[in-house]
Amino acid sequence: MKEDKVTRRVFDKRTLRKMYRQSFIAGIEKCRQLHASKKGDRFQQPGNSVAVYARLRPLFQHEADAGEFAVVDVTATGPQVYSCQMKPDLKHGFIATYNFPVFAFSDRTTTDEVCEEADIRGLAILAMAGGNGVCTMFGQTGSGKTYTMSGVLEAAADELFGSQEVKLGAIQVVMSCYEVTGKTCQDLLAGRAKVTTKTGQDGYVQTSAKQVGVGSMTQWREVLAYAMAQRQTAATARNADSSRSHAFYHLTTYMRGASEDSGPRPGSLVFVDLAGSERVADSFHHNAEQQAQSTEINASLSVLKDCFRLKSQGAKYVPYRESILTTLLRNALESSVGPG
Repeated sequence: MKEDKVTRRVFDKRTLRKMYRQSFIAGIEKCRQLHASKKGDRFQQPGNSVAVYARLRPLFQHEADAGEFAVVDVTATGPQVYSCQMKPDLKHGFIATYNFPVFAFSDRTTTDEVCEEADIRGLAILAMAGGNGVCTMFGQTGSGKTYTMSGVLEAAADELFGSQEVKLGAIQVVMSCYEVTGKTCQDLLAGRAKVTTKTGQDGYVQTSAKQVGVGSMTQWREVLAYAMAQRQTAATARNADSSRSHAFYHLTTYMRGASEDSGPRPGSLVFVDLAGSERVADSFHHNAEQQAQSTEINASLSVLKDCFRLKSQGAKYVPYRESILTTLLRNALESSVGPG
């Protein structure tokens, strides 16, 4: 008996998007023209303690060579996303548009411009005055978080170590660096020793992370370079050198002669380069260990998003204890806890 010829083929969404790329590109251009005819006020950050910014990275050459195309525009009202989808017959496509109300930077914006708009130097000034500042980088693996974080760290440190108070020794700065992998935390300045945490009755979280005194940009760069070299990375389908951990770079400022019982309380400046979130398709070829890492990364990021959302809404209860990532961020996000 002669077998029938197989005529059915199964394609994933990404492959179909590439197959119909010319139609989608033409459709996106029509959507752009329609959006351009509508006017809207420029997005303004809400008047609370949590500010959100988005940065669009450029399309890489290898992505363009593979048939990928841009589906995001930066507009005055926020990022405009063109979701290219297929109808059930898998022969006809359509475009759904979404606008997200956050301040966005285009792919032509420099990191210096990002730091200026986000007032990164203001975070350093806040820390020197005894306040708490935190900056986190969140996004899919390969989206450029570590690249942006490097510039942000440089801008904050330039403000901190360029101040007369630090130069003259009136303010002392110590630095600790550690990373969260799964449910454990390891010290990047102490041979990857395990970092333990202890939460006081007032909610203040103390860690066993090693603290290193830094008094100049040169010293700071040396400590930072050493810590970054210890960070856990691995090749993934989206990034040849993907960060597989949440990295904390924590600067604490002390007024000379002050103690926990007298004088201004220490200031805190925390920068967190979060591990990249991954879609199922991007982790398809991972081994069992990498699959487990991706699951843990996505779970911890989900808790962090919940904490940010509830914090911005003024909720009485924020679930910091559900993840070691959010436990470590509690001090920075809750300005009411801590000594002083």
